[in-house]
Amino acid sequence: MKDYLLANRVLPVSGPPLTEGFVAFEDGRIASVGRIADLPSSLPPGCRVTDLRSDSAPSLLTPGLVNTHAHLELSFDEPVPMTASMDQWLLDVVALSRKYGSSQEQQARCAAGVEEMLAAGTTCVNDISSRGASLAGLDESGMRAVVALEFFHPASHPVDVTPALQTYQAFFASFAGHPRIRPAISPHSPYNVAPDAWKAVIEACSPFLVHTHAAESRAESDWLAGRQSSLNRLHQQLLGRTFQPTIRGLSPVAYLQAHGLLSERLIVAHAVCLAAADRRVLREHGVGVSHCPRSNLMLHEETLDWADWRDSGIPVGLGTDSRLSNRDLDLRAEARMASSLHGWSAAQALRHCTLEGAAAMKMDERIGSLAVGKAADMALWLTTPGLLAHSPEKAWLDGHTQAVAVWIDGIRVWDRKKSTCFGQ
Repeated sequence: MKDYLLANRVLPVSGPPLTEGFVAFEDGRIASVGRIADLPSSLPPGCRVTDLRSDSAPSLLTPGLVNTHAHLELSFDEPVPMTASMDQWLLDVVALSRKYGSSQEQQARCAAGVEEMLAAGTTCVNDISSRGASLAGLDESGMRAVVALEFFHPASHPVDVTPALQTYQAFFASFAGHPRIRPAISPHSPYNVAPDAWKAVIEACSPFLVHTHAAESRAESDWLAGRQSSLNRLHQQLLGRTFQPTIRGLSPVAYLQAHGLLSERLIVAHAVCLAAADRRVLREHGVGVSHCPRSNLMLHEETLDWADWRDSGIPVGLGTDSRLSNRDLDLRAEARMASSLHGWSAAQALRHCTLEGAAAMKMDERIGSLAVGKAADMALWLTTPGLLAHSPEKAWLDGHTQAVAVWIDGIRVWDRKKSTCFGQ
C-alpha cells in the first residue's frame, strides 16, 4: 500500500522547498516527492492519503534529523560542570557513571535519551556505548542507529585485546542483519587507545563505522607533543601509571595517519584543534566529522572555526554529545548555536542536521534527504503562519516550532499526542 503525506511545506534538503507538497512512500522507501497540485485527480485504489495541512498551525515535513555523536548511557538529568581541567571532568564523569552504573540504570537513561531525541525530530543516532545498554531502547523505539562499543587500551606493549574481542564479536553477531541498527567500534581517543590495539580490534571486527574522539582539546595536543598534559594525571588516577605516545610531536590527525588508522569508515567527533594540513588529510582519507559546538564551548570554551572548514570538502554533521556536557539532546538547539557562531543560514543548518550528517556516517545513500529510493525517515513539524512567512527553513529552526510525529522506514514510531515511543 502506498502512503501519501500532504504538508504545507516539504523540505527535501536535496532540492528546494515545496509549497503544498507531498511525500509518497511504500514498503519503507520513498516513492515520489512533489507538489500536491501535480498529483492526479484520483489516486490508484488502495492508496492512503494523510492530509497534514493547516492554516492555523502550518506543517513542515523534513527528513529525520541525524545526530552524529552521542552517549545515550550518559543521559543524566544535569551536565557535569567543568570546574578545573579536562582530566578532572573526565574523572568526575567516570565516578558518576560507576556510581549509577547498573544495567537497569543505564538502560533507563538510554530509553529516556532515545525518547528525547525522537521528540526533537531525530531519527538516526551515532551512539557510543560502554556495554551496549542503548540497544534495547533503540530497538524497541524503532529508531535507526549505529552503536559503537567503546574500548580503552593505552599501553602499546603488550597488546592483548583477546578478552575484549570476545565481547565485541558476540555483540556484532547478535545484531548482524538488523534492519535499523548497525554495530560499530569506538576506540575512545588517540590518548586512550594505543595504535596497535586500535588496529587489532578494527581488523578483527571489520566494523561499519569507527567512531572516535580526536583533536578535542589542547590537553590532547600537548600529550601527543610530549609536553606536560593534564591527561597524564588522568591516566595515573585511573590506571596507576602514565603513558606516552608512540611518536611524539604530531597532531592528532597526523598521529592517526602515521599509524594507518585513517579510513573512509572513520568518523571523528569534535576536531577542534586542527590545522589546514590536518583537514586536507581528513578529506583525502574520506573521514567524516561530528561537530558538537555546545559541548565544546562548555568543556573547552572554544569550538572549530567554520571559516577554516567551509570549503574543506569534508562532510560535517552535528552531534549533541552527552547530557553530561550539554543541556539536552536537541539537534536543532545545536544547529541554532552553530548558526550563531558560524553565520549559517537556516537552510545550511538543516543540511548539517540531515544530509551532511548522513554523509559523515556513510549513510547518505539511504537517509538524510527526501529523495526517491531513500528510506522514508521523516519528521513532521508544526509552526505558526508568522514564522512560515519568512522562510520554511527559518520556521523549522525556530524554537517555537515543534516536532509532532516521526516516521522511520515509513512507520510512525513517535507521536507527540501519545508522548511515548511505539514501535512496530
